[in-house]
Amino acid sequence: KTPIEKTVSNPFTNAKLEIENFKKFEETKKSINSVLTELRNNILSFNNEIKNNYDTSKSNPKQNSQINYKAKYLSKLSQLEDIYENPDNAYEWSSTGDAAEAEYERYQAWDDMLNEIYALLKTQLSSSEMKALKNEEINWINYRDKTAENDARDFEGGSNYSVVYNGSLATTTNDRCYELVNNYMK
Repeated sequence: KTPIEKTVSNPFTNAKLEIENFKKFEETKKSINSVLTELRNNILSFNNEIKNNYDTSKSNPKQNSQINYKAKYLSKLSQLEDIYENPDNAYEWSSTGDAAEAEYERYQAWDDMLNEIYALLKTQLSSSEMKALKNEEINWINYRDKTAENDARDFEGGSNYSVVYNGSLATTTNDRCYELVNNYMK
């Protein structure tokens, strides 16, 4: 028998390989979760900094000249992008369900960031600017959802539908985060 035939025909070797692959998967998953925990802690720390340095009951910052929110958020977006958009940080999923879950996590991370950005903009923009942004945001949400539906249409009824749909939501939300920071944040 060839080495491949021996490996294929030996169920113990196959089980051993499966266990090794699972261990590698679990180690990678732990590593990513550690990075996500660190990022969440950084976000919480930054939120506390905002609360301590920004009077949210008024439109005027306490120390606006000392905090460059645009630069800080561009840095936060870059960190988030490094985690979710950098192919070097990606790992192989063992199933379509894993991929769908990963894409949903990626979407949730970008959506959480979008909501955080939007909350800060509420404190920075005038009421008329905020009203215009709110209307724009409603239109953008419709655009985001329609784009995801169109992107995933070819996979409707299949196991990849949620992977493509959530991936599209994540990508569009990523783009929107940068758009809000670059165009509106002070």
